[in-house]
Amino acid sequence: MGETTKRALDTQRSDLRLEMGQAAVNGLGPRSVGTAASRAGGGGVKAIAGDKAYNDAAESAIARVLVAEREARESIEQARLQVEPIVEHARLDARALDERTARRIRAVVDAFERELAERLAEIEAAAEQAARAQPLSNDETAALQDAVRALAVELITAPP
Repeated sequence: MGETTKRALDTQRSDLRLEMGQAAVNGLGPRSVGTAASRAGGGGVKAIAGDKAYNDAAESAIARVLVAEREARESIEQARLQVEPIVEHARLDARALDERTARRIRAVVDAFERELAERLAEIEAAAEQAARAQPLSNDETAALQDAVRALAVELITAPP
């Protein structure tokens, strides 16, 4: 048993003795409490042992409770120690997942930006080509000349 646990046990034993001593001063010893309750009509607890046996049993029960409490605290601490590596592993997994996700998102964004840049370049090239004067083919030149002649004849022969 550790020093802290021994001190806690001693303190709790002292507190219990003080409470029992106060009960005795008030006329309510361990055996008389049951009898007082009996007299009050509550049925009470029948005394079956002397004060020493009662104190020994109480101290034994308290000791068992304190041991169980200490074991529970040790179990909690042991569980906490076992959980720490699990939590750290989970944090590392989450961090790795975050980094992988960020890389994938960056790859999708980069691919989108490349495709967008290519399409914009195609559109700009088409716009430039449309803005440039295109030389007419021989057939287009002949059709244009025919249309100009027909318009000239119409304008000349039209009544004033």
